[in-house]
Amino acid sequence: MKQPDTAALRERLANYKPEDELEQDKQELDGLLQEVNSQLNEIRNLLGEINSLKEELHGIHDCLVDVQTKNVDVRIHPDTMNALNEVCNDFVVEVGKQLMAHRDKQLELQKEHVVRITRMLERNNGVWLSDRWMKILLVCFLLYFIVSFMTIVAE
Repeated sequence: MKQPDTAALRERLANYKPEDELEQDKQELDGLLQEVNSQLNEIRNLLGEINSLKEELHGIHDCLVDVQTKNVDVRIHPDTMNALNEVCNDFVVEVGKQLMAHRDKQLELQKEHVVRITRMLERNNGVWLSDRWMKILLVCFLLYFIVSFMTIVAE
C-alpha cells in the first residue's frame, strides 16, 4: 500500500502562520459586515421610497376626496420606523456576534488539528516507515549481518 508523501504537509506546517489566517478571516468578516450594512441601507432606501409614495398617495387622495367614498389612509408612525430600525440594527449585531463565535470556534479546531498533525509527524506515524516497521527492518538487517558474518568466519 502506497503511503502519502508528507513533505508537502511538513512544508505547509513549517510555513504556517496563524496571523495570516486570522487576517484573512478578519477581511472576510469585514466583507460580510459591509454586505449587511449595504443591505440595511437598501432597506432604508426602500422605506424612504415607501414614505414618498405615501406622500404622493396623500396628495392624490386629497384631490379625489370628493369623488371617492372610501378613505385609504396609510401612515408609518415614527415610533414604528424607529422600532424597525432598531430591529435591523439588533439583527446586524447578532449576525456579527454569531460570525465572530463561528470564527473563534474554527480557529480553535484548526489549532487542535495542527497540534494533532504535529504530534503525528513527530512520532513518524505519517511516514511509511513508522517506528514499528523500522524496528522490524533493523532486526532483519541485524540477523542478515550476523548470518553473513558467521558464514565469513566459518570459511
